[in-house]
Parts: sequence; structure tokens; C-alpha cells
Amino acid sequence: RNLTLLKKQAEDRPRDCRTYAHIIQEYIGMDDYEQIIIWSEKALDCADYYNINNYRYIGAFYCMGIYGKIKLGKKEEALNQFGNVYSESNFQDGTDMTYSLYNPDFNP
Repeated sequence: RNLTLLKKQAEDRPRDCRTYAHIIQEYIGMDDYEQIIIWSEKALDCADYYNINNYRYIGAFYCMGIYGKIKLGKKEEALNQFGNVYSESNFQDGTDMTYSLYNPDFNP
């Protein structure tokens, strides 16, 4: 998809989580971790938390923010910013993303 068109769509429909997901996916494909973080945070700021259709995206936006920060070597910052959502006490599924926050030797 075209990033310029997606950004225009996000501007026109700022509470549409699906558009933000597409934008973040584009930046994942480019390994642009700074933009992944920026757009994940924008998505979380704009998300309509009362729309049940957005729930699946909101968790992904937190994960992508963590992912971007870890890839940039900002594990402590990721833990401080997003740790309240993905806390060690909530660690149950064994995912690499959660595991990497609590294992100092893990490097994705």
C-alpha cells in the first residue's frame, strides 16, 4: 500500500485503528523502528477505546511500540513506558516480545 495515501487516510479518519495498523506494517517492512514507535504512539492516542472492533489493534500497537524500542536498544525505556501493560505478573504466553523485556540476555 502507498504510505502517502495511508497517512492521508489517518488524517481524514484519525480514530480508524486499521489504518494505523497498515501504516505500522509498512514501516515494519522498511525496518524503520523510529517510525514504528511514532505511529504506535499516535495510534494509541487516537484509538476509540469504546469500539470493540479496535481491541485487537490496541494490543498490537503496544506490542509494536515495545518491538521498536527493543530493536533500537531501548529495552529499559520500553519496560518503563509499556511495562504497565505487559508486566512480568501478566507474563503467561511465553512470547518473545514479553520474554525479551524480562530477560537481559535476549536480543531479538
